[in-house]
Formats: sequence, C-alpha cells, structure tokens
Amino acid sequence: FRLGPWLSKDDNDLADRLDQGESLGLVLLEAATWKYYDLLLPSGTFVYGDLSLSVAGQPHNIPPVLTELQCSTSNPLVGETVSFALDVSDPDADADESPFVDYEYQAEWWFEGIQYHRLEPGVTEHGTEATWSPVQEYSYVRAHTYTARVEVVDEWMARSWQTVRIRVRPDSSQPLRVNCGAGRRYDRSCPLGDQETADGRVWLHDQGFETGTWGHAGDSGGNPQTSGSAVSGTDHQIPYRYWRRVRKTDKDQLWRFPVSTGDYRIVLHFADMTSSAAGESLLDAWLEGEQILDAFDAYAEAGPATAITRSFTRHIDDGEIILALRRDADATANAFINAIEIIPTTTQTRTILMEQPQGHVWSIAPVHGSEETQGSTQIFSGLAPATTYSLTPLADGNG
Repeated sequence: FRLGPWLSKDDNDLADRLDQGESLGLVLLEAATWKYYDLLLPSGTFVYGDLSLSVAGQPHNIPPVLTELQCSTSNPLVGETVSFALDVSDPDADADESPFVDYEYQAEWWFEGIQYHRLEPGVTEHGTEATWSPVQEYSYVRAHTYTARVEVVDEWMARSWQTVRIRVRPDSSQPLRVNCGAGRRYDRSCPLGDQETADGRVWLHDQGFETGTWGHAGDSGGNPQTSGSAVSGTDHQIPYRYWRRVRKTDKDQLWRFPVSTGDYRIVLHFADMTSSAAGESLLDAWLEGEQILDAFDAYAEAGPATAITRSFTRHIDDGEIILALRRDADATANAFINAIEIIPTTTQTRTILMEQPQGHVWSIAPVHGSEETQGSTQIFSGLAPATTYSLTPLADGNG
C-alpha cells in the first residue's frame, strides 16, 4: 500500500521517524489513535500482520514541470473548436519511479473551468515518458468566459497545473439570452449557472465583461438576487425568479454585447419580486446612449411578481450594443432587471430545400436557420415552377 496525503510536510516528526527506519506499522498505529484517526482507520478496524516493516520516505520528489498552456485561439466564435497543448517534464524522472502505477503522468483537463472541483475533468489521459506533450481539442457551445485548466499528477501524486482564459464570442446571427440574476454561486465560466426553459430557450448566467465577449460592467453596486415565489404573466418561471439589483443613481450598470453590423431587437424582462407598492423601484435606462426608460415602474405597469417586457430595435454599425441602467433619483428602493435578449432582425439569405410533391404545392425546409427554426418545414401553395422567390425570415417572440 501507499502512504496517502496525511503524511505532509507539516508532519516532520513522523517523516523523520520513517526516514530513520522506524517501523511503518508503529507509525500507522500511532496515527490511527492520534492525529490522523479519521483519515486512516475507521472505528472498529483491526490491524494485523508484520508491524516491523520499515519504510523509506520520498521527501524530495519534484512536481511535474509544465510549460505555459497554449491554445489555438483565446477568442473563438461559439461552436469553434479550440486546440490546447503544453509540454510536461519530470526533473527527477530517473529517481522517483514508483512501483504502484504503470505510468508517470496523469493529465486532467477542465475545458470550462475547474469550479472548485464541482465538475469532473472533461478528459483524463496518461503519459508514460519522462517528457510528454499532451494535446486536446474542445468546442465551446455557449458564449461565456472560461478558465481552461489542465492539472498533471506524477506517480507520487505531486500536482502541477496551468490555465488559460478563453473568451467565447456570441454568434450575432443567433439570439443571445442573459439571465441577469443567475450565477450568484458560481464564477463567470460555469455551465451549472445556465438554464433552459421548456420551449428550448437557453438563458446564460450573467458574467463580468471582458474584451472579446459580452458581460456586465460599470459600478452600480448591483448584485444578483433570486426568489422562490411564483411569477404571473408568463409560461416560464425562468428567468423572472432571478434579477440583478441596480442600486446607484449616479453610476451606470452596463451590459456590453459584441455584434456584427445589422438590425437587432433588444428585449428587457422585468418582474418586481420585492416591492410592496408602486413608486418604490424606478429604473432609468439608455440604449446606445439614448434614453429608453425614465422612472420605469414594473410594479405599476404589471403588478407584483408579474412578468413584463419592454422591446426596442436598433441598427448597430459600431460592433457593440451597450445598455446602461441607473436607479431613478425618485426611487425609494433598488431598481432591477431580470433578463436581456439580443435578437437579430436583419434579413438574411437562407439556403432552402424544395420538393414538388404535386401540382404547385411546395415543401420548404430551412437548412440554415435559428435554433428555433432549423429543420422545420412549411407548406406553401401557389408557387409556380421555374420561378425565383425571395424568402425573408422575420423574428418573432421566439427570435
């Protein structure tokens, strides 16, 4: 058997005794009845065998040496594959061979972040040479900021690691939905914070802004909140049970979204889960520098715990949508926002498949479309053969 992590550098007395040839059995028995009882031997354990066995310690093992974690791109488009690579070496490979394992390294990859070990590694692989160059690929399917991490362990369980920041760009041709109050218990790159409604819409947890992707910024002092109360006026409780407070009247709470040139519909979602009367929570909002809401009162407009939206369209040609929020000066409570949708409305060219079963009735199925329409089929009658038709997709409430 192998001594576990209970024998650390802080246990110099036990380590010295083992190095001096004291029996392993005696050390284990002492540990079991003293400092390390819970870690080694549970209650009722019997110890038997040759307790005179001595052990040679290995106090000078050097952890694996890793080069900087390289990636093919640190700012991929959502869905793009990213390649990762690094070099691993063992400076004392000739001296620390272990009889307990048949490989020298184990690499554990967390492509979307380690999350304080809430998540299992995405990939675990083994290396059997003193020098090793593991390579992995991963496709990010959601636009977030991630801290990709690889940890390498040698045969003596010494561990080293490297990380690299990955900022995934959203696809401007697809809707982007942000649950502003989600993600409170997670860091900004945790898929555990994303949520999906019954209609298939994915609401991304909010995150801080970093260049290359989207996120909230500014200094309004707002933090995310949640409630277990039911929300009226909607078929979906997500995202209305979550919200981000907007606390300050003199500083903006910003959301920044990188987009391609085109037309977009920006939908703001609200449900007042805290006010007891109208006039308490009042919000001012600016879109692309133009004020769009002045003392907006969701309670007065819809009532308590009731969903309500406000929608705005803009043509964007500077590469970014900027939304700024402030608490109105006349408010007696914090302002808030539950969710934000960015929906492209620019006319796009779509590839279609057409079949003519009989007469002039055609079946048209989009090949390239949004997540809601891809693969759907519509029937059109009265279309003449050998005639060119222009199809203009229009965004509705589903994007």
